[in-house]
Amino acid sequence: MKMIWLLILVVVIIVFLLIFYRLAPANRFTTFVKEGSAKLIVKGDAFEKALIQYADRIFLGDKKQVEGDEKWEVVEGKEHRHLFGGLRLYSLLYPLYDVYIYHHHWTHQHADGSIVTHDKWLDYVFLKSDIYVIDLPLKEKEGAEDINGMPMGIKMILPMRIINPYIAVFRVRKWLPMITGIIQARLRQFVTNYRYKEDLLNMRAGVGIEKVQKEAGVPKGDQNKQGDDLLQQFWNEVKKDFEAEEGKVDENIITIYGVEINKKGARILKIDPSEDYRRFTTMKYEAEKEKEKTIIQADAETERLDRIYSIIQKHGDLGKLVRTLEALEKSPEKGAKWIVPLPGFADFLGGIFNGRKPETINPQEFRELREMVEKLLKGNKIK
Repeated sequence: MKMIWLLILVVVIIVFLLIFYRLAPANRFTTFVKEGSAKLIVKGDAFEKALIQYADRIFLGDKKQVEGDEKWEVVEGKEHRHLFGGLRLYSLLYPLYDVYIYHHHWTHQHADGSIVTHDKWLDYVFLKSDIYVIDLPLKEKEGAEDINGMPMGIKMILPMRIINPYIAVFRVRKWLPMITGIIQARLRQFVTNYRYKEDLLNMRAGVGIEKVQKEAGVPKGDQNKQGDDLLQQFWNEVKKDFEAEEGKVDENIITIYGVEINKKGARILKIDPSEDYRRFTTMKYEAEKEKEKTIIQADAETERLDRIYSIIQKHGDLGKLVRTLEALEKSPEKGAKWIVPLPGFADFLGGIFNGRKPETINPQEFRELREMVEKLLKGNKIK
């Protein structure tokens, strides 16, 4: 008898290990339902039921008697305890019953701020809130343009979560492209009333917006005042778009296609201006830097000339200085040894040329120095 029980125990352990490591990962008879997700069970490719694993969340149909799509709405509540946690037996009639697998493409923002795109076949529905990225790429045609006609690429983030996996997966073809399409259309139309740099970068109407919109022919009812919150205005317009699609609209929540869109956390992530604008901005920046460099160089040259003229004025006989410099300028050999004809002349040259020795000064430099002395002579009317 003892051996029989031992044998039964061994068989149970083997079966459990087979289920845990082979059958459940392959969704055969059993499956793993990860925390914060649901799995959809189909019977001959027709929806049969859903399994949920989400702390303090259950399906509305498990809480009260309801019919139709509403049955699979995720609500607050305590689900009865499962002995093996996320490991579930969904049917003994596999493959008649199976876990539904579908294709999903999405881009979202991670906690570290990085943007990641996925393209996968999924056997689960993620129920937790996630930050999805709505991308309106920079294109020559069908792209977004600001009020001045400048093409832009725009990335927006929106917190969303699935609250009814049955509707999200089975009632619409693809819930995310459906939502994204509506928001992209509204975003494309919205930005045409504003300027890239002055208004859209911080989503706040900037200085002079009234005049710009009036001149651009924006209808009076759509015109803004400086300081208007453009994100709130965009949200209000998006709510109208989803209302027209029979979505449920609250102050900060939009519910449509089994998905909840939350205004809290929504924002413009990035705006990419056109290549022409970037080129213009770069040229403007470089021109400003070149102007700044020129001013600095001019100031330095002025200081240098002032210093040189001060040294020249202290030298004394400028006429003899000019003749001496002419002789040195005509010296046939650069750096050749020569006799200093004026007292203190070596010290004078050292002061002009920052301590350089006379033999290192070339004829061109002597010529420039001579011309400066001559200008000083003319300015002072010294003959």
